[in-house]
Amino acid sequence: MNPFEVSDYVIRNGELVPYYKPKTNNIMKLNEFNVSNSRYFANKKDPRVRFNKKAGLISFSIGAEKLLDFKKGDKVIILQDEENPEDWYINKTQSKSGFALRIQDDQKGVTFNCSFIVKRILDSLGFEGKSCSMPISKNPIDNNGEKYYLIITSNVYEASRVKETT
Repeated sequence: MNPFEVSDYVIRNGELVPYYKPKTNNIMKLNEFNVSNSRYFANKKDPRVRFNKKAGLISFSIGAEKLLDFKKGDKVIILQDEENPEDWYINKTQSKSGFALRIQDDQKGVTFNCSFIVKRILDSLGFEGKSCSMPISKNPIDNNGEKYYLIITSNVYEASRVKETT
C-alpha cells in the first residue's frame, strides 16, 4: 500500500513529474523530541524561576530580575490560583508580609528561601525531582493595580537537564 498520493505535477529536469504528498488518512509513526527527552539550553536572559527542594531555595534568572525590576528592599509574594491549583504567580511587593529578596551586589542573583512554598509548588505539579526551572510569563496580569507574573508550570525543566548559556 502506497502511503503517498499524487497531489500535483511539477517540472523537474525539463520533465513533467507527479508530486507526491502523504495521504491524509494515514497514521504516521513519529518520534517526538522535546525538552523532556532532549537536552535543553536556557538563555540566562530568559525570565525563569528555579526551585531547589533540598535547600528550599527559590532563585530568579537575570532575565527575571530585569523583568520584575528587582531592587534592594523588594519583596515577593507567591500566589496559587484556588480554581486552577497548577497555576502559580509571583507578585513584587513592598508589603511586610512578603518574602525579603537577597540581591547579590554583582546583580547576578536574586534569591529567597522557603521550603514550604517549594514543596507546595512542586507537589502541585507532581514533580518528584530535586530541582527544576520554569519560565515566567513576560506579560503580567493586572489585578487591582497589582502585577501578577504567571510561572509557566507546563514547562518544567528538571535542573539536571538544563544548561544555561549566555
